[in-house]
Amino acid sequence: LADGRLVRSWLAAPVLGRGDTVLGVVYLGNHRPHAFDARHERLVAGLCSQLGAGLEHCTLFAERSRVAGALSESLLPPLLPTIAGLDAAARYRPSGADATGRTKIVGGDFYDLFEVADGRFGLLLGDVSGVGPEAAALTGVARYTVRAVAEAEDAPRAVLTRLNEALLRLGSDRFLTAVYATLEPKADGVVPIVLSSGGHPPAFVLRDDETVEVLDRDTGMLLGVFPTVALTDHDVVLNPGDALLLVTDGVLEARDDDGNEFGFARLEALLATCAGRSAEGIARRIERSVLDHRGERADDDLAIVVLRAAI
Repeated sequence: LADGRLVRSWLAAPVLGRGDTVLGVVYLGNHRPHAFDARHERLVAGLCSQLGAGLEHCTLFAERSRVAGALSESLLPPLLPTIAGLDAAARYRPSGADATGRTKIVGGDFYDLFEVADGRFGLLLGDVSGVGPEAAALTGVARYTVRAVAEAEDAPRAVLTRLNEALLRLGSDRFLTAVYATLEPKADGVVPIVLSSGGHPPAFVLRDDETVEVLDRDTGMLLGVFPTVALTDHDVVLNPGDALLLVTDGVLEARDDDGNEFGFARLEALLATCAGRSAEGIARRIERSVLDHRGERADDDLAIVVLRAAI
C-alpha cells in the first residue's frame, strides 16, 4: 500500500454481462487479515451486477450511435460534385448532436447534388417529419426517387409530383418538405436556376452587391399527404458572385433560451454580410451563428446548402 503496509486480504468478483460474459473484475484489498466477510461479498456482488448492467448499456448506446452515424452518412452524398463555374457547399447537423457533430439519432434532413445530363444538374434539399429509422427510410426513398425520375422530368415541379406519388405508394404515416432545383452553368459565368418547393422554406439569393432576395414565399404543399399537389416553378439567375441559399426549418426555427427563433429577418441580415465569401464560408458562417443562437439546445436537424456562381 502507499504507506508501506502489505495487502493481507483480497476480495475479487467478476463483472458479468449478458450470457455471463466476463466484462471485468473488481478487486478489493485490505492490510488486515480476514478483513472481508459474507456481507462484504454480497455488497461487492451487488456492485458488480450494477457495473455489468452499466457497461452493457454503454456498449448498446455506443453501437446505436455508430449505426446512427453510419446510416446518416449513407443517406447523404459523401462529396458534392465539382461543377465548372459553380462553387457548392453543404452543412448538416442532426438533432441531439454533440460538439463534434456526432449523434445517437438518425435525422430527417437530407440533400443531394447530382448531374442529370451533360452540363445540367439537380439540387435537392428536404426534411422528413420526425427522426429515427422510419424517417431514414423515407429519406432514402426521397433521394433515390428524385435521382431516378430527374432525367425524364425537365420541370422541377414534375419531379416533386413524381416524388409525392412515390411517397403515397409507400403508405408511410410520415411526410416531408422538399425543394428541387435544376441548374445549368453557362460559359459566361451566369447560372440559370429553376426551382420548385413542396412545403419547404423559401430560398434566399445573395447578390454580389450585398443585397438579399427572399424568393417567392409560396412554398407549395407538403409531400406524401395529398394525392394531388399544386406546385410552381420559379426562375432565378445567378450572376458571377451571386449565391443561392437553401435551408431547412432547423435553421429558421432554432430557438435560444428565451424561446426566440433565429427567423427570417436574422438570417437575411446575416446573409447580407456574407458577400464575397466562398460557398463553404457562407455555409459555415450561417451554421456557426445558428449554433451560437440555440446554445446547448438541439431540438431539430439543420441542413444548409449554398451555390455560388464563380467570378
